[in-house]
Amino acid sequence: MAATDEGGGRALEHRAYALRREGDAAAALTEYRRAAAMYHADDDPRGEAHAIRHAADILTGMNRLDEADAFYEEALALYDRHGGDDLDVGNAVRAYAVLRDRQGRSSSTMWQRALGLYETVGVAAGIEECRARLA
Repeated sequence: MAATDEGGGRALEHRAYALRREGDAAAALTEYRRAAAMYHADDDPRGEAHAIRHAADILTGMNRLDEADAFYEEALALYDRHGGDDLDVGNAVRAYAVLRDRQGRSSSTMWQRALGLYETVGVAAGIEECRARLA
């Protein structure tokens, strides 16, 4: 089944998003993981990276920082190998920088990368946040 078909990766991501908005982080995490697996099976690395990044965001929110770290690394590796929309990549890099800050790890390279991506797409809030974090 293609990721764009009903029940594919995109539908699973929509379901995960709704579950997350309803406050069911555990169920949303499961759906994002299922979406990533579906995208992987459908040879859609950009979709896979997007779903993995959202799973990482949830893990960060659950304070499962080591797991989130591995997920962000995987998502960014997929984006680095296969490309991605500058906004999606920028959001992933930014989220990973936030995590690294929480972990007390170096993040300036990530903030610099996110700044460049946000400047490319003209996301004022992202540019402002990155500049503030780098100051």
